[in-house]
Amino acid sequence: MTFDALLTQTGHAKFLVEEKDAHYITALKANHPNLHTLVKDLPWTEVPLMDRTRTTAHGRDEIRRLKAVTVPRLPFPHAGQAL
Repeated sequence: MTFDALLTQTGHAKFLVEEKDAHYITALKANHPNLHTLVKDLPWTEVPLMDRTRTTAHGRDEIRRLKAVTVPRLPFPHAGQAL
């Protein structure tokens, strides 16, 4: 299950994992300031780059990079990785 920052709530995560036996990916923004700061301050320069894409559309040059890291004891229900 994927959901955006609006639904990034602890109750939603608990329900999905504990009641529906599902996995989730969620967008994290400043609506969770402590968690957002914790993830933002991870040593991302030390995390290997997994993938990179570059596209040009609508007059914009967009570069996307993918990095993933396991983070034990993230203060969000059943979360174990940051992307």
